[in-house]
Formats: sequence, structure tokens, C-alpha cells
Amino acid sequence: MSTLDRNPSLWRHDLIDVKLLQLFDVLYETRNVSQAAEKLGQSQPTVSIWLGQLRKKLGDPLFVRSGAAMQPTPQADALIGSAREILESLRRLATWAVSYTHLRAHETKANL
Repeated sequence: MSTLDRNPSLWRHDLIDVKLLQLFDVLYETRNVSQAAEKLGQSQPTVSIWLGQLRKKLGDPLFVRSGAAMQPTPQADALIGSAREILESLRRLATWAVSYTHLRAHETKANL
């Protein structure tokens, strides 16, 4: 049974803000809140707040401190692939939107 099956409220469209997905991806990669903050161009306190929001939404600590590093929980390990797929899909969508907007602007100028 998946997390979504156990918690139907997670099906809501406002499940996770994109910034929280980006944080999850970067923190999974760096295993360090300060480094994640730097990569995201945010302060460490802001990233800590975002991590708290993500933990609350998913009902799991996601990362636990182990010495100087943050180690992912089994839930984080299970979710990272899906989170990265979503982020990649959003990147492709954004690239398409920019290309489409540029194409439409070019077509409009050509029709003038």
C-alpha cells in the first residue's frame, strides 16, 4: 500500500509546492542543509522551514542527522525517483512553454 493509498488527503492538488520538491532533490544529493540552502539561493533558516513543511506534508522526517550529514529515511529513498521524475517533467514543460511563446511571438511579428 502506497503513502497515497494510506493518506487520501495527499491526492489534493496542493500536495507539494515545487520549491519543496526542489529542496528534497537537492538535500538528497548534498545531505547537508547549509549546502542545500546555498544551491537553492536561500538562507539556511528558510530551508529548514521548508524541510519542516515537507516533513509535515509527507508525514515522515525524510532525513535524520547522522554526524555532520543528513541521511535519508527509507521513505525518502522510496520517493526520490518520483520526485526527480516530476521535476524533470516540469523542466520539460517550462522549456516547451518558453519555446512555444517565442514561436508565437515570431509568428505574430511575421503576420504584421
